[in-house]
Amino acid sequence: EYMALTELKIKNAKTNEDQSKIRLTDGKGLSLMVYKNGSKKWEYRYQFSGKTCLMTLGDYPLLSLQDARIKRDKLKLQILDGINPKEELQQKQKEKEQEEEKNKITFKFVALAWCQSKLKWSEPHRAKVIRTFENYLFPIFGDKQIECFETRELLVPIKKIELEGKTELASRLGQRIK
Repeated sequence: EYMALTELKIKNAKTNEDQSKIRLTDGKGLSLMVYKNGSKKWEYRYQFSGKTCLMTLGDYPLLSLQDARIKRDKLKLQILDGINPKEELQQKQKEKEQEEEKNKITFKFVALAWCQSKLKWSEPHRAKVIRTFENYLFPIFGDKQIECFETRELLVPIKKIELEGKTELASRLGQRIK
């Protein structure tokens, strides 16, 4: 038999001198780990496919007792649906990281990396090339993912520059993006 936790019990919870951490149980798999340094973390223990699993839910007081219980109940529903919440979370985090990684590789990222790789360029020349990209290409293509790119798309702003009578600049830009 357990006694459900209260905010007061949680606030006053401390480890003894000889303990590095203590576990306060709220019930239905929810417990609060209290560490010697004073930090407190919510944990959820559950059974899935005959295995005991442990999941950290968040820090107290950032995650309140009430919110921790709500989170536990939502996770319980996932388990009833045959979903392992910890694996589900790891999969979502992996997908998010892959998406973020994909989004980092933009035209601007590649163009700036290319400029930095030109070791024989003087700094003033490098700055001039980057400024040209910033003025003419980044506003249009800077945030576009490189994998979604058609080289012919780059010809549009170069044609526009050419039509403005800046043929030398258009020619240089054309050479740099090839």
